[in-house]
Order: sequence, then C-alpha cells, then structure tokens
Amino acid sequence: MVSKAAAILLLYILVTCPAIAQPTLPDITGIADKGSVVLSWNCQYNKVKAISVFRSSDSTNDFTLIGYVENVKKGIQTFTDTHPLPGNNCYNAVLGFKSGLTWRSNHYCIHVEKYIPEQAPPRVTAPEAPKPVRLEKESDNIKYDIHNNTATQPASTTEKSPKPAPPKIKLPSALDDTIENPSAFIKSRYIITDETTGHMDMFLPDDVSEHHYSIKFYDAQNHMIIEIPGINSAKIIIDKRNFQRKGTYKFILRKDYTELESGYITISDL
Repeated sequence: MVSKAAAILLLYILVTCPAIAQPTLPDITGIADKGSVVLSWNCQYNKVKAISVFRSSDSTNDFTLIGYVENVKKGIQTFTDTHPLPGNNCYNAVLGFKSGLTWRSNHYCIHVEKYIPEQAPPRVTAPEAPKPVRLEKESDNIKYDIHNNTATQPASTTEKSPKPAPPKIKLPSALDDTIENPSAFIKSRYIITDETTGHMDMFLPDDVSEHHYSIKFYDAQNHMIIEIPGINSAKIIIDKRNFQRKGTYKFILRKDYTELESGYITISDL
C-alpha cells in the first residue's frame, strides 16, 4: 500500500495544481513509494469505455496487462500498481472508446527499489508461573516432588496460495522499415492526405459490406496509437488531431484479416 505521506502528496498535486503537475494524454507520470507506483494523467476525452494499464521492463517489448482504471470520466485519472517489479518499470495506458476506436498513450518509466516491509517488534510474553509443589509423605520424612513439564505447540505452517500471474499481451513486432525520407515511399492507393484540411481521406472498394476491413497506425517507436477495428463505409475521414503530434506514421490496412496494404502517412500540421 502507498504510505500516508505519499497519498497526501498525491492528493495535494491533484487538487491544488492539476494543470502544472498532471500531463495531458498521451503523456503520463507517476511516483514510487514503499513498494507501490501511483500513475496519473489528465484525460481530455469523453465517451471512454475502458482504460487498460500495461507494464514492461524495457518500454519496447513484452508489455503485460496489470489492471484497469476505475474512473474513466474526463479529467484527472489515477492508477496504483501495488506490485511493481524491482528495477525499471515502464507503463502505458490503452483507451477504448465507445465507438470501437482504440488509442494508446506514451510510455512512462520509473525505477523502483526493492521494498522490504518494516517488521513488527517481537511480542514479549510474561514468564510462565511456577507450578505448585506437590508434597508426598514417605514414612516419617517429607519428599518434595517438583514437576516442571512444559508443552509447546508447533507454529502454523499454513501458507497463502500464490496469486495467478496476469495474462501477457504482446505488442506488434518491431518495424522492419526505417523512416528517413517519407516522400520516397510509394503513394498509397487507399489513403490520401487532404491538402486543405490535413485530415486523412480513406477510399475503400465498394465491397465493405461483404468483407471485414480494419486499419492500425504506429509511431516511429512501433507503438500502436490508433486502431479502427471495423470499417463499414467506403469513404471515411480520419481527423489529424487523433495523432497528437506531427511526424510520420506507419499504417497496416487489412481485408478479412489479411494485409491489403501497408505504408506511411505524414502529419505536418496540427
């Protein structure tokens, strides 16, 4: 559990200076105290259905689902990892919207020292009172027979059963291409950047009602930032503000779960 001092500090940050202390998604932050990590951020989105929190030791591979954010309303949100790993812990949050859109935050890394809980002082027990002396008469002499039998009970050996490990969820594998000169890539047949608005226009074949189309976008560090799992219109517009930052992004367009096209788009103006 987080110590009382750390809880008061976090409450002070959340209440008195949220605009300064709390980064806005896709950035997140956190503090570590006595074996726990408290993550926090400012969520600017409405209609969020669920927020999952993932953890990794190197920020690139083997992210593992460790829990869900309890309050997904717009504003300041927090999540407590009560069992971080000793050493580096890297976190990110995955937002699932009611529309079906999936969106991923940037990762945040923090070093956690191995925590050894303070042990309570040993309990002092009062010495056992001496047992009464039993007197037995033998002829004309008195014989003292003192019995000092003691019994000790074995300590309890009941052990708590270990908690099952959470399931591991793999992120997509590393990009095979190096983004150096986006203009040199072959122009997409399906995605066009509107020169006036800067938004992405997607034109699909007329068989969208007969097949399953989906698309994912990745940043230069191979983090998936946008996923549209089901496309039911031959033309859709993807708002450029979904990408949060200027830059070049890779996309993979699939038809019936088979890759139809992959390429790159560039967000040059927000």
